[in-house]
Amino acid sequence: MKISKGPVSAIALSLLLAAGAASAESKKGGFPAAGIDAISHEITVDLYALGNGVDNYRLLETLVFKGRMIIEREDPHLNAATGKRQIDFVVQRWEAQAWSNALNGLVVYRLSNVPQKTSTVTAEKAGSDYPARFSFNVTFDASINSQDIIIEHEGAPDGPSFMEVPPSGNRRTSPRMTNFETIRIEADHPVHGRIRFVPTACEDEGGDTLVTFTEEQKRLLKSGVKPTANTGTR
Repeated sequence: MKISKGPVSAIALSLLLAAGAASAESKKGGFPAAGIDAISHEITVDLYALGNGVDNYRLLETLVFKGRMIIEREDPHLNAATGKRQIDFVVQRWEAQAWSNALNGLVVYRLSNVPQKTSTVTAEKAGSDYPARFSFNVTFDASINSQDIIIEHEGAPDGPSFMEVPPSGNRRTSPRMTNFETIRIEADHPVHGRIRFVPTACEDEGGDTLVTFTEEQKRLLKSGVKPTANTGTR
């Protein structure tokens, strides 16, 4: 990271110190302080041709999407209703791509240009932050060869037993997610007719905290200085 002269230097230095503090907190087993994470992942999706009825469903192929997501987390807090600690976060950026031989094209999932709903990381039991459940709310568009097939689809991947935030890709501490929204993406295709995309798994490949907001950073935020995902340590 290149540190500029003047006030920005102090901000960058505080980010470096904050990253160390976040690392120390993670080693103690607690949720990290507010910050911005980048998460790389794979999404496995079965592509079906629907035919004329349930009996005519045909698996065309299994797609593996490669994606990268930027999330902004708030400070952990106690949910009074459940008695468990919780992190609220919002997906700020996301895109995932997969090449389809059956469709002879690039399938792209991309975050919709609408306000995103709040997602959560929730402790599975009172008195301990981990294991925790990730519950995503992601509104996204899907396209094939740059042609939109659906706009503002409501995605809801969800999974328990996470032992770290952000997930590192280690299956023991960031397990595979297999729960998804029940409404599927469907489209009409000139060769295969009606097609359906059915997600079956999401596996994190790696996660980095780009920015950790300390109390000093929060004060700077209120004064109009906003660190971004392009500022911080890797």
